[in-house]
Amino acid sequence: MQGLKGRERLAYLVSMASVAAALVLQLLLGAFIGSAPPFILFFGAVILSAWLGGLGPGLSATLLSGLAATWVFIMPANSFSIGFPDVVRVAVFLVEGACISALCESGLHSERELRKSEARFRRVVDANIVGIVFWNATGEISEANDAFLQMVHYSREELRAGEVQWLKMTPPEYSAIDQQALSQLAQQGVCEPFTKEYLRKDGSRVPVLIYGAVLDGSPDQGVAFILDQTERRRYEQEREQLLANERSARAAAEQANRVKDEFLATLSHELRSPLNAVLGWSQILRTRELDDATQKQALAIIERNARAQNRLIEDLLDVSRIITGKLRLEIGPVSLAEVVEGALDTVRPAAEAKSIRLSAVIDPLAGLVPGDADRLQQVVWNLLSNAVKFTPGGGWVQVELVRKSAYIEITVADSGTGIAPEALPYVFERFRQADSSSTRVYGGLGLGLAIVRQLVELHGGTVTAESPGPGKGAIFTVRLPRQGISQEPHSLSDSGPSH
Repeated sequence: MQGLKGRERLAYLVSMASVAAALVLQLLLGAFIGSAPPFILFFGAVILSAWLGGLGPGLSATLLSGLAATWVFIMPANSFSIGFPDVVRVAVFLVEGACISALCESGLHSERELRKSEARFRRVVDANIVGIVFWNATGEISEANDAFLQMVHYSREELRAGEVQWLKMTPPEYSAIDQQALSQLAQQGVCEPFTKEYLRKDGSRVPVLIYGAVLDGSPDQGVAFILDQTERRRYEQEREQLLANERSARAAAEQANRVKDEFLATLSHELRSPLNAVLGWSQILRTRELDDATQKQALAIIERNARAQNRLIEDLLDVSRIITGKLRLEIGPVSLAEVVEGALDTVRPAAEAKSIRLSAVIDPLAGLVPGDADRLQQVVWNLLSNAVKFTPGGGWVQVELVRKSAYIEITVADSGTGIAPEALPYVFERFRQADSSSTRVYGGLGLGLAIVRQLVELHGGTVTAESPGPGKGAIFTVRLPRQGISQEPHSLSDSGPSH
């Protein structure tokens, strides 16, 4: 018995002890009542040994019992030389003992497997890999592991008090799904995994994936395995957000390419138009004899178109300097009243040519701002010239200069074509125009307002655009910090000569 484990060794010792006890009791019984059936008490030893130890100890007790009964109780005593009838009796006992041992072994095996199964299930429950609950159809939860309780933010004391109920934790919109799962459990004993949400103790929701099965064949109670889907849902939302961002970025890139293509088409048109006028009149002056009036007209046309082309090139250079950080600002105290007056003088001829009423409301005590006088005049001139360009004949353009707390505000309003709501957010972007076709009514590259915004921001200010809609005019407002206020202009200086 050296190779046997402790429990098995004990079972064999019990089998031998039970046979010895049966032998003693059989002898005592014979002394009191005389002759007794030789195997009657040995059956008890076999049953006890097989029940406690299984097949091996049961067979051992059967064999020992057969030997002891044959030697002691079957005549002739103290001898194994017995007649045929007694051999049959011993054989029947041995067969019956073997059957009893086999039956007990089967029961023990089932019991051992059940215990193993219960132990494995308990390990799964206690491992808290997934939430596990034991439920009934009335909505109660009789038992749950820590994973589920942590999932729904309840304690084990609250579970024991009956406060954790799956029916109460289910939002109303999932009632139909629960009923469908219960119906499937009643018909098949299991249900297909389904998703829903549980209400936590604090009222928040947790998304879960549930798989259920009935217990003991009863559809009124069962076990459910519950997996928290919070992280998975977050990953799915992040993936959807990434996909949406990617689609948005692709659309923005495609739009940017279209805008650049449209800008290049506009640029070629705007450069070619004045150049054609210059070349045409230059050839006429060189090849024909013209009177003085015609010559003066030709030279005026050439000069006007050359200036227009020069403005286009200056706008392009300004944008390039701003993008590359090479724009130089000569910072000093600037009177915005003088800046506005100078810009008005510049655009007044164009306004008069279109019979546009040009008016100004200037606060003489508005004060000074730190900045570059030339660049600030460029800002006001761009806004005024835009207003005049987009205002039809007989309209009006008004500029107002006022001081407001820490800022000085310049407002340019007009009665022009206005801005469509969908175009309003993009009026200060480079290469963006409400009408970018080469057949549009108004000229220009659409860089003026982009330059305005960049110059204003470099001075530490802001610029905004408003419009009630197409045909209802527009209002542009520039706010610049006053001299001595803590906001400093973001001056840029180039590392080499300015363009």
